[in-house]
Amino acid sequence: MKRVLSLILLGAALCGCSATVNGQARFRTTVGFIQSHCSSLLGKEVVIEGIYKGWDCPPDCPNPGNTRSDACIFEGKSCIYLLGTGGLDPLKDLNKRVRVKGIVEQKNGICYLKAVEVNEL
Repeated sequence: MKRVLSLILLGAALCGCSATVNGQARFRTTVGFIQSHCSSLLGKEVVIEGIYKGWDCPPDCPNPGNTRSDACIFEGKSCIYLLGTGGLDPLKDLNKRVRVKGIVEQKNGICYLKAVEVNEL
């Protein structure tokens, strides 16, 4: 596990995809990468960009079932649920391009982000 995380950190550093803020690593990544590497990213702060889908999530988007008000972000061909909306309205802010800073978490074997900050681009 430590080796995998070390490789991820090295890869992120080489591509300029990471930053350190107050001694904590933050990764700029993709939804697909998070879904593929969820277990090694658990508890890590990540930054993604995508389309805010609010409650209009694709049927094939895995829902961890945290709350009934969870929203989702769509990026490329991948989707991930957010716990917390970061102030966006799940009905009025549909299809806005956003940047999400969040903590990678997992429930019922499904990866999701606990939103820390959500900004419209």
